[in-house]
Amino acid sequence: MLGMPAFAEATPEGNQQIINDMERLQDNLFMAPVVPIPEVDYSIKTIEDTVGMERYTVTKNGTPMFKKLRIKIQNYYRIKAHEEDLEQQKREAEEFKRLQAEENEDDLTIEELTDRNLKKINNENNGTEIETEKKEKNIFSFFKKNKKQNSNTETETVNKTNSESQEDSNNSKIELSGTVTQQSAPNDVQLDCDIVQYYEARNEVEAIGNPVLYFPPQDITLKADKIVYNSISNIIKAYGNVQILKGNEPIYGDFIQINLNEETSFIENMTAEKMMMRIHARNAQSADNKIILEEGNMHAAKPFVARFKTRILGTDLTRMVINEEDRSVLDQSGQAKVTLNAKEIDVDADKEHNVVTVKDADLSYNDRHLLHFRNAKIYTNKHNDYFEANYPEIGSRSNLGMFLGPGFVFKTPFASTVKLIPFLNYKNDIGVGGAIKYKSSTNQTEFMYGSAEDIFVLRGKQQLDDNLYLQYGANSYLDDWFMGNRMAKYAAELVYNKGRRVKNFLGPKMDLTFKNRFSAGIMEDNDRAQYDSKNMTSTGVTTPRFKYMSELNQTLYTLGNKEELKYADVGLVLQGSAALYGTGETQFVGRIGPRIHTQYKYWMQDIGYFASAYQDDSPMPMFDAYRYGHSNLYLREALRINKYFTIAYATSINLSDDAPNKKQWQENAFIFALGPDDFKINLGYDFIRQNTYFGISVALDTKNTNINFDKMVIKNPDKLASNEKEIKEISFEEKDSKEKVKRTYAEVIEIEDPSREEL
Repeated sequence: MLGMPAFAEATPEGNQQIINDMERLQDNLFMAPVVPIPEVDYSIKTIEDTVGMERYTVTKNGTPMFKKLRIKIQNYYRIKAHEEDLEQQKREAEEFKRLQAEENEDDLTIEELTDRNLKKINNENNGTEIETEKKEKNIFSFFKKNKKQNSNTETETVNKTNSESQEDSNNSKIELSGTVTQQSAPNDVQLDCDIVQYYEARNEVEAIGNPVLYFPPQDITLKADKIVYNSISNIIKAYGNVQILKGNEPIYGDFIQINLNEETSFIENMTAEKMMMRIHARNAQSADNKIILEEGNMHAAKPFVARFKTRILGTDLTRMVINEEDRSVLDQSGQAKVTLNAKEIDVDADKEHNVVTVKDADLSYNDRHLLHFRNAKIYTNKHNDYFEANYPEIGSRSNLGMFLGPGFVFKTPFASTVKLIPFLNYKNDIGVGGAIKYKSSTNQTEFMYGSAEDIFVLRGKQQLDDNLYLQYGANSYLDDWFMGNRMAKYAAELVYNKGRRVKNFLGPKMDLTFKNRFSAGIMEDNDRAQYDSKNMTSTGVTTPRFKYMSELNQTLYTLGNKEELKYADVGLVLQGSAALYGTGETQFVGRIGPRIHTQYKYWMQDIGYFASAYQDDSPMPMFDAYRYGHSNLYLREALRINKYFTIAYATSINLSDDAPNKKQWQENAFIFALGPDDFKINLGYDFIRQNTYFGISVALDTKNTNINFDKMVIKNPDKLASNEKEIKEISFEEKDSKEKVKRTYAEVIEIEDPSREEL
């Protein structure tokens, strides 16, 4: 349902996030992707110590290429050092053993030495091999401990079965001390229970009294009220309170049948919990590497807010500290629900992708029908780092203007997708164009063309390591941290950034944050005159640039009152930048000034001032000339007028009137947010770049969401998770092993080759 969104708590930490959002207002305004995409943490992990810098990402599951290489090299040398250490320990142990033996020999008499040597010679000349006869396949080899006795006129007694199993154990060389172990039993299945009965006439063994059947090859445990195995058909049946355990995700049912010959299974009234959803199906079958669920549904009983928003307007205005009674939602009852009724849902897993196809479905909200679609596909990788779907695209980009068109997704190698988007666009005139969007867990790239301005636009980022990435673009704004977003004709830049926060540096709640950024790349000066650079001339120079930037941010005073919605945060900021160009020119900037963040009721603002000293000889003035001057004032304002209307404003003013573009206003943008807190329409206009922005923010609470289906087919279920081995750092530190729980009763069951991946 579209329920209440998650708001930042009214704490210094919660308000600090608001501060950071306001500081990043300018950056996020001009970092919009091609389309509105759900913000579901698909590959992004915010680094607390670098908050306030550009939003570089650390992949959640997908490992960047440089990190893979770094870990492999580290692991190689760690393994090599560990092996050398083991060899050294082995040599030391052998030397110690030899010295100890010599010491013991010195204490023996001549008769004892002679007798020991004779025994050694006899053992070498007359040694024998112990041959083990190959045991014929039988139904069960039973071994028990503390098992209850039970008699039945139609069955052989447990004592008889136990004696037979004892003979088999002697032939099979099975040790019976403590828990049951076997020399080699790759296909054995273990059974625990209170009572076992063997029905010779039916060739069936029945286990009751808390029976537990464990399949070691698959690491699967089966529990039920009663488990029956038929040796002729090679079928296992379990009745009543059935549980199938693999990892931490149990599956429940009333009855299960497993055919080990055909590698199929059938479950009645299956119930499971996956992805915060409770899944139920009348029947569940597994056959031919497929799982088929019939007449089922998926229901979300727990609250979980998934935020969906266009990143055109990066500031999330709903994160302002708001009293509970002042929040607004589409459904005030709090019982709203989203329902999807589908004829069929197919989940197809291959080596790199998972594709979900919903067929012939109807979507409704609070029993009100919204839309019907015949076929919708959603693409993701194995770790769900991102997702893409065939939905329409709407948005806007600098130089390109607004656009609208359908989207078509295709799978591409290395667990990635490509989306083709033909569209209509508008910027001073109506035109046509298209976009190509590439997406993976470590890369997002967009290439667009619009005839309204007859221009190509490229923007992309490739994550290389935790703190290292490559950004590139053409006729598109790239992030230059506190220098603002700047546009080159084309640019490619390698960026490394990292930060550190020292808690309570000058006193309680007086933290010091240090951030630094190294970059190296090649750029060409922009040749398109923007509003803020009409008084400047492009040099057309293409040159490498090497740049270092750093910032010290010291908090001096904080004050907060949650009940009265009052908050203040005062600090001092010191920033520096040094750039060297391939032409020999340089650029140096140093600035210092106070910053103040306040919230009073529903009026939030950030004010800051910088006094600067700089020497700017940039050979690319249209691209990266310093525009903020010796004296600069910046302002961020946000005012929540009522539950359904919020207005925000961002500006930067050159007070010293020494900007190279002869402009006093260096940033000037308005934002309007319309609608309740869980569904907002955002409109904005940037007067500097003369661009209109449009976006939608939705806080989707999945509680009470229902997905009903007649049939769900999961193809290649063993490939739903990643098949590739994870790249992890190897550590040889000794860990305390947990004491294993002793089994009170153990059975070793021989069943014909159950070594498949799934039941």
